[in-house]
Amino acid sequence: MRYIGHLLHEREIVLALNIGPRQPTIQTLSGEKPEAIKELQRSAADHLASGNWWYYAELEPSFAPLRKDARFQTMFAAIRQHAAAERAAVDRLRSSGDVPDRR
Repeated sequence: MRYIGHLLHEREIVLALNIGPRQPTIQTLSGEKPEAIKELQRSAADHLASGNWWYYAELEPSFAPLRKDARFQTMFAAIRQHAAAERAAVDRLRSSGDVPDRR
């Protein structure tokens, strides 16, 4: 609970600085779910420029209320598709020898 209080205390500073993945976390914890989803959508549209939040979005406890939202589900499906396309592109580069196989 102390951590949540700390996040909420810093809310104005974080929002004013427009700090990447912490912003939607704080918005969600503050009950501002539409704003949190909007921020995550913006990050996804910017090709995930605001960090690696999408790696842990399905496990992040503060995002639990967002996971039921159709906008979150649609956005995350698009992220998974993008990741699969990127993985396929790297596999093609490995097959052609343009990228070393480091697996």
